[in-house]
Amino acid sequence: MINPTISCMAVDSVGLNDSCYMTVPDFREKVRRNDNCGNTTITQDPVPGTVITSSHNQTHTFTFTVTDSGGRTATCQTTVTAKDKLGPDIVCIPKRFISLSGSTASLTAQSFIISAKDNCGGTLTYEARRMGKICGSNVDDDFGPMVDFCCDDVNDTILVVIKVSDIHGNATICMDTVMVIDNITPTIVHKLPDVTISCEYMYNINNLSEFGIYEHQDSVRKTITITDPSNPSSPTIYQNGVFNENCPDIRQFESVQTRELNMCNIGRIERNFYILDGANNIETDTQFIYVVDFHKFDENDIIWPRRKWIIMTVREQYLIQQSPSHLS
Repeated sequence: MINPTISCMAVDSVGLNDSCYMTVPDFREKVRRNDNCGNTTITQDPVPGTVITSSHNQTHTFTFTVTDSGGRTATCQTTVTAKDKLGPDIVCIPKRFISLSGSTASLTAQSFIISAKDNCGGTLTYEARRMGKICGSNVDDDFGPMVDFCCDDVNDTILVVIKVSDIHGNATICMDTVMVIDNITPTIVHKLPDVTISCEYMYNINNLSEFGIYEHQDSVRKTITITDPSNPSSPTIYQNGVFNENCPDIRQFESVQTRELNMCNIGRIERNFYILDGANNIETDTQFIYVVDFHKFDENDIIWPRRKWIIMTVREQYLIQQSPSHLS
């Protein structure tokens, strides 16, 4: 007539399911029992598999009863804490495209998420970071509400990690890619002026930089002076042309065409400028160099021989008059 003995071991916390309910586990293997006759059965209340309403950190009492073959029983209880251990369910946008606004662009972490929900509800926190370094820096990026992009990212695919956390600190992570685009075309701020030179002015048709170039607006603008003695308006003084571009990766090209230059080198020269950024956005401009003759030829440019007086005798005059050329 000896009752069985039972002792309940401490039980770890139990995770809540997708509906924030507790599905009761089978804890009977964690209960120690003993009986002098050896044959016993054990029950658990609530029964394993039962779904009960719960919430994060809510405690639940489990009762275990051991019964021997004589019908004698013993019970013990243990307290179990329900825990929300599931991160939110999220769906990420598969690929993002972003255009620079100026030299930078930013995306919010939440903008990467199509949908997000948590089993236990509550406010979600959205964070994201670039894989690797912060753009334009040697510092590793860290999670935050925004992800920044810059000119260094143009035409590159940037990997971004997005993390969504619930109010209990559970997080779900997904990966996304961002293609950074630069749609901003370089702009001419100050046009390189047209120039007029004389046909006597010596220039190198293969290098016309003496007539000016285009500089970025952050550069020190150079002054151009054309000293042309045959030009009544000499010296001609102006400044280099200026362009603006949101990103520093700039290439410049120049093509030169001569228009109607005659044998006296009078006519027009066209300098065609092409300013391209790293995304191949292009701005063009043309400078005209007019070559003119400021001193056109007229009778005042003729040097006539000096007048000479010839004194002839009467006989010499008679002979000239009787010459065959005269008679004809």
